Amino acid sequence: MSANLTEEIAPAIQNQDDPFSAGDWLYWKCEFEKAREHFQAVSKQPSISASDLVRCYKSLGAVEVELKNYDEALNIYNDQLGILLTTRDSPSRNEDIMSSYVSIGKVYWLKRDYDQAIAYHRRALEFARSFMASPSRISAVHKNLANIYTNTKEFDLALKHFQKALEIDQSHDPENHLQFGQTYANMGAMYQSKQNYNEALVYFEKAREAWLRILLPTHVSIEKIEKTIRKVKSKLGKPENCLEDSFFYRILYGGSQKVSHSILSCHTRQLMLLTNG
Repeated sequence: MSANLTEEIAPAIQNQDDPFSAGDWLYWKCEFEKAREHFQAVSKQPSISASDLVRCYKSLGAVEVELKNYDEALNIYNDQLGILLTTRDSPSRNEDIMSSYVSIGKVYWLKRDYDQAIAYHRRALEFARSFMASPSRISAVHKNLANIYTNTKEFDLALKHFQKALEIDQSHDPENHLQFGQTYANMGAMYQSKQNYNEALVYFEKAREAWLRILLPTHVSIEKIEKTIRKVKSKLGKPENCLEDSFFYRILYGGSQKVSHSILSCHTRQLMLLTNG
């Protein structure tokens, strides 16, 4: 790493013993070129352990995705997977292998190679059966598959995976969990893509209701879903209600704890498009 880069980021590094702190900080600042420089330098250290190299490749792959270098990201994630498949002493090995399959699948999804995207997500689900994978991870894979099948217009398969994800989440998460709103919104998008606007409206309104249990009405997610609902209503020829009559004004002072409004980071914006958790 260059001396100038080290001097620039040094004040923000909280854990000086962690070789990834600086790169992580740059990543979350969306300074991806500098983050890549850091992680590449770490990966070339002669004394780096296999577990640290796996961690480094995970971060470096994420950086390349943000830079839209998808082929390079695939190479890095495949290198990561190769190390994991030959390593037996890592306590998180199984979870990391599953994550590698999902990461590779997501990159193929971004490349619009949907067959490969589906194949790697299915590998993740198959591998999850070999150990006690967390329900949230399994649910997330089903949601990704549902969204991919929406892209390929295989709506019956999309609905099947959405329903499976909801079944898992409803068994393990509180009903006011943020992810329910995202799942309903994605289901609405599926029905909208299918031009079934009545069902699309039902799920967009369910998404708004779920989000407004925990988000302020000024939150960007609420503003976007309100705009989407208005568009779907116009397709159906339905009148648009005044904001004062909408759901969130009726519950605004109903005692539900709200998440304060904040600007979504570049990563959160992409995450909401790709996955639900």
